[in-house]
Amino acid sequence: MLLMKFLSEHHLLDAMIVASAGGVVNYFIHGELIKENKGKLSFFLKHIFISMFTGFVVGLLCIDFNMTTSQTLFFSAIAGTSGSEVVVVLQQKISEWLKSKTV
Repeated sequence: MLLMKFLSEHHLLDAMIVASAGGVVNYFIHGELIKENKGKLSFFLKHIFISMFTGFVVGLLCIDFNMTTSQTLFFSAIAGTSGSEVVVVLQQKISEWLKSKTV
């Protein structure tokens, strides 16, 4: 219950929905590039779930930087369209940051 309140107050559910729309766009883009995956439900769902995750993570970052709701939704939509590329970039940045802290 507390989690749902947090998600709704900070518009993270909205960010995930907007990001999933970006996932649909990403699916159509990649569906044209990779013809053998076009029309497969598993390929479609992968794009949606990855986009929702990236939208959630970017939404959390936007909360941390005190961005407005419209800015949060905008960046979540961009992250949803970018999909897994956002996850890879964030992973690299966090790895670099952690390495600099241990040295």
